[in-house]
Amino acid sequence: MRRCSYCGNSEHDRRRCERYHEDMIVLYDITSIYTNIVLDSLTYYGIGPTALVSVSDPAFHFYRNNPEPGPQFIWSKVESEQPELFVVDELDLKEVIPFAIPLASTYANRGKYQIVFSHLETTSQNSLKNTSTMPRYAKVGRNIRSWLWSIPSKQLKDSIVALETVLWRESYGTSREHFAKLLDEVRTQMEKFRYEHQHLKILDDAVVLSGIPRKTLEIYYDSRKQKIIKSTLDKVNETWYKHYSKKIKNNHF
Repeated sequence: MRRCSYCGNSEHDRRRCERYHEDMIVLYDITSIYTNIVLDSLTYYGIGPTALVSVSDPAFHFYRNNPEPGPQFIWSKVESEQPELFVVDELDLKEVIPFAIPLASTYANRGKYQIVFSHLETTSQNSLKNTSTMPRYAKVGRNIRSWLWSIPSKQLKDSIVALETVLWRESYGTSREHFAKLLDEVRTQMEKFRYEHQHLKILDDAVVLSGIPRKTLEIYYDSRKQKIIKSTLDKVNETWYKHYSKKIKNNHF
């Protein structure tokens, strides 16, 4: 007997599954709102290509020019007493995952996007040896999730944690009604967060010294917004469907 591949009901298939369509609507809303929150936050801080950033986070590692004989670049880290300068070279915003969804041994990572920096050395020993040669700089990959994933809203943070807890745990007894309520609460808190014009918080150890004007960034991100939402939604829907149907099959709901 054929069953719905989403909820397991034998009376319909996925195309006629009310639960599936209900969840997809909520997931679209969450994805769309979260994408706007991320882009609004980037715009608020002036973060975009060519923005100048100072970093004093000792956990930040990057490649710098090597003043000694050997490899051209050496793996280094920021000294908090001497903040390093970086310029935003590129933003990879193909997907902006709103919460972590487990899938087999991996998961769709919350905040899956990157910011690429070029390191700007204020004093380059290489350039001192040969004044006719400009110092070379290396690109640095840094997960932007670490920069903007601090949520100042306790309600939004708690709603996401509550949903992720149910998604990740392997225990039984979660009702469909409770699960749907958790999902809807994330949407509600995200709507409230954006309606109140709140922004994701940047690291205390990072300072945008020269940001991009708001109007310029609004145009820049608006031209990419729908593509980001579609790409993210495709990823979320695929991962969500596989994980949800697995939990139904194992009688978690």
